[in-house]
Amino acid sequence: MKQIYRIEHKVGKHGMWRDFNGGINPLLEQLPDDSPIKKIPMPDDNTYRYGEKEWFSAAANKAILRHWFKKSDTQALLNLGYEICELTVTDYRVLSEFEVVFNREAIISKKVITLNELYK
Repeated sequence: MKQIYRIEHKVGKHGMWRDFNGGINPLLEQLPDDSPIKKIPMPDDNTYRYGEKEWFSAAANKAILRHWFKKSDTQALLNLGYEICELTVTDYRVLSEFEVVFNREAIISKKVITLNELYK
């Protein structure tokens, strides 16, 4: 088991870059031009469909999530219907020091955390 961190849409459960069909999410266009997340590549490739499962991007800890997202960007995402999630999962893969992927069937618990909890 591992705790991981992700910002995802409250209803759709998708992230910022892509929808569940692999299409580009127009959300990024709503963020300021100087937002670092606009520069993070998130290609649609077979990494996210390994072993006939769908895998979703996350951070291994809060520090990495803070590295990806400025506080102002996170607040903008919260205003757009996203939430900061602390997930406990049983099935995950480490892709790099900055990215862990998991499949949704492996989530055994989810806790929504506040902006202040993330940016202590």
